[in-house]
Amino acid sequence: MSSQTIRTIARLRTFRIPPRNGVAQGDEYGRAGHGIALCVSCGNIHYRKQWLQPRSVSMRELNRRGTPITRTLCPACSLGARGLYEGELLLENVPPLLEEEIGRLIRGFGRRAQAHNPQHRIIAIKRERRHWRVTTTENQLAVKLAKKIQDSFKRALLTISHSREPYEVGRVRLMFS
Repeated sequence: MSSQTIRTIARLRTFRIPPRNGVAQGDEYGRAGHGIALCVSCGNIHYRKQWLQPRSVSMRELNRRGTPITRTLCPACSLGARGLYEGELLLENVPPLLEEEIGRLIRGFGRRAQAHNPQHRIIAIKRERRHWRVTTTENQLAVKLAKKIQDSFKRALLTISHSREPYEVGRVRLMFS
């Protein structure tokens, strides 16, 4: 190999993905700093590089270790507080007979997603006549939710689009016929 080829390969290996809105990709759940972070809004705990629900970690055990506890907002609560989202689901022409059942399905799906990972949640459900807008903290959560609704109610047309970097917003449109 020539020295030019070796330099090119070395440059490619040191390539870093540029920051997205001031946050490096892969750091969306916060950096693993010293101590423990406690979300003042939802009560989730950042411990050992992951956000956990309060019932999965004993605060007494954490206090005994003498690690400092920082009060902050978790990334999911921060998105909701700033009016931002990563996933958007638009339901159009929702039949009046299915509104209650679709609402239960959305809320149940959101609870299960949050139980699996406390940072994946539904931010808001807005209803206007026969059109609904559901925003989520994770773009793939909106896609999975739309596919679940389509699978359950067979008569809906699904359209998925993702915005370009650095935004990473997933927009899903589900039209009932």
